[in-house]
Amino acid sequence: MFDEVRPFDWVMLAVEILVLLLIAYEVGIGLWRNRKTRNYLSALHGQMRKGLDLQTTAPSVGMGETDAVRAWLRAVPGWVEETNTLLSGYSAQASASFLHKPHGEQAGRENDYRGIYHYGRLQYAELVERLNNLRTIMEKPDVYL
Repeated sequence: MFDEVRPFDWVMLAVEILVLLLIAYEVGIGLWRNRKTRNYLSALHGQMRKGLDLQTTAPSVGMGETDAVRAWLRAVPGWVEETNTLLSGYSAQASASFLHKPHGEQAGRENDYRGIYHYGRLQYAELVERLNNLRTIMEKPDVYL
């Protein structure tokens, strides 16, 4: 009675195989995205560390115009450019968010950094702004990366 294989049985087998392949594809894509995001975040953590190091080594008021101060003043734009290059390789949205300057919010903020060497206050304000933008990007990788 059940010895024969009917055409309907072959159709059902094909449908079941297709469903299993679709499930495997969805799981594989999810795993690939998670791995890719982890790799991106790992690289961004390195950039965050470099930026935080720049923040902690900012020149103080009493330092004067030394080679260390000039090196720091050159390092901040270099870090911004390096980080933006990294982000633009991931997504245009992440790069745009990193470079975004909110109107009015940061105006005059360089005056808040009175302990920083006076020629470095603008760079320091930009560094803090970029670090905050990078932190936001890293907290929402599904949106930006």
